[in-house]
Amino acid sequence: MSHHYFFAVPLPPQTKRVIKETCEKISEFLPFHKWVHEEDYHITLAFLGAAELTKVKEAIEDMTSPLQLMSPFSLQLDSFGTFGRLSHPRIFWVGVEKNELLHQTRSIVFNSCTKVGFELETRPFSPHITVARKWKGAENFHSHLLKEVELSDNFIVDRVVLYQTHLDRTPKYEAVETILLNQ
Repeated sequence: MSHHYFFAVPLPPQTKRVIKETCEKISEFLPFHKWVHEEDYHITLAFLGAAELTKVKEAIEDMTSPLQLMSPFSLQLDSFGTFGRLSHPRIFWVGVEKNELLHQTRSIVFNSCTKVGFELETRPFSPHITVARKWKGAENFHSHLLKEVELSDNFIVDRVVLYQTHLDRTPKYEAVETILLNQ
């Protein structure tokens, strides 16, 4: 069985806990088919799909020096959002405030991956943390239900992680390589 890989910003345990506790409260009135396990929360920078490890290692080699020149930076949880049809979203997510350093980190990772031959998603980068999938409510999804929900936390981004996906496990993402920013 081939595994899929992706590069992402991991979240610290305290931020995962804040998101999980909020999701537990709102899941009572937001029926999604699948809520993401808290250990799988992350911000994807580049999804590689099924990949040869030699190519993945080349990408890691290329991005390591530029990432190590970057200093850790703070990110703030910001809002909820969806992807897919507004009435029946396929992805429900938590966003982060706009941050130039996050976009810079993503550019380094993206460019290193494309340089070694990965064909990546070309849509504009929309940083988010997927928390649920596939709306299953009998009624349409209404974002106004979230107006009263507070979600506030900030955390330090100090690393980029290569994850391997295991669809047969929970949690399903395994960290296989970590690149620390300048400590």
